[in-house]
Amino acid sequence: MNKRKLGNSGIEISPLVFGGNVLGWTVDEPTGFQLLDSFVAAGFNAIDTADVYSKWAPGHTGGESETLIGKWLKRSGKRSSVVIATKVGIEMGAGKKGLSRARIMNAVEESLNRLQTDYIDLYQSHTDDAETPLEETLGAYAEGYEAELEPLCEREKVSVINYFPLASGFLTGKYRSEEDLTKGARGQFVKKYLNERGFKIVAALDQVAKQHNATLAQVALAWCLARPSITAPIASATNLDQLNDLMGAVKLQLDGASIDLLNQASAPAATPASAS
Repeated sequence: MNKRKLGNSGIEISPLVFGGNVLGWTVDEPTGFQLLDSFVAAGFNAIDTADVYSKWAPGHTGGESETLIGKWLKRSGKRSSVVIATKVGIEMGAGKKGLSRARIMNAVEESLNRLQTDYIDLYQSHTDDAETPLEETLGAYAEGYEAELEPLCEREKVSVINYFPLASGFLTGKYRSEEDLTKGARGQFVKKYLNERGFKIVAALDQVAKQHNATLAQVALAWCLARPSITAPIASATNLDQLNDLMGAVKLQLDGASIDLLNQASAPAATPASAS
C-alpha cells in the first residue's frame, strides 16, 4: 500500500486512519481487537485516538479508547508497525483541561500508561481554546478551511488528517430523515446535516456511487483523498463489514467529473453582498 508523508516529520501513514473514538464506547474489547487486527493485516498503519475518548458516554471517565488500544498493542506486538496519534486539551476532570505545559506533561504520561507504550508518534492539541465550545471551533474551521487554510497547508507542506469525513455517518446515506436519527449512537450529531445542502450532497454521492459501483462511504472518503491538501481522513468502524467498506475507498479513483459534481453539491451558499 502506498503510504503518505506526514508533513515533514519523516513519518509515513496509510491513506486511511482508523478512528478510535468508538473503541471502548460502541465497540467492546473483543470486537476492537478484531477490527484493529484486520485493519493492520490489510496494510493500514495509522490509528487515531484521544485521552478524552469516550468521556461523553454514561459511566465513562475518558481514556477508554487509549486503554483498549494499549491492551491490543501489548497482545498483538504490533507497536513498531503502527502510527499512534492521540490528543490532549479537552477537559478530563477537575483541573484536567487546556494546553498548559503542566497539563500536557501530566496528560502525556497518562496517555503513555494507558497505551502501554513509551512513545507516541503524533501528539496533537485537541482544541485551540479550552474555554470555547468545540462545536464553535470546528464550525469556524469548516467555514474558513478551503478558502484560507487549505492553500497554506499545501504551500507549507502541512499534513491534514481530517476527522468526521463521513459527517458522523450522514454521508453514508444512513440518515435521510429525522426518523432515521434513532438508527445509531451518533444520530444526535447528525440532525444538523438534515438540510437542503446536506441532502444535495447525499444526492450527488448517490449518483457517483452508482456510476462507480461503490458505496456512499467509499465515495465520500475517496473524495477526501482526491484533495491534494489532505493526507488521510479518519473514519471509524464498529464491525468488520463497515471496516472492509471503508478500506475499499483507497482503491477508488474518482474521475474529474465526479469530483466536480461533489464539489458543486457541497459548495456553501453564496453570502449576499452587503449594501454600500
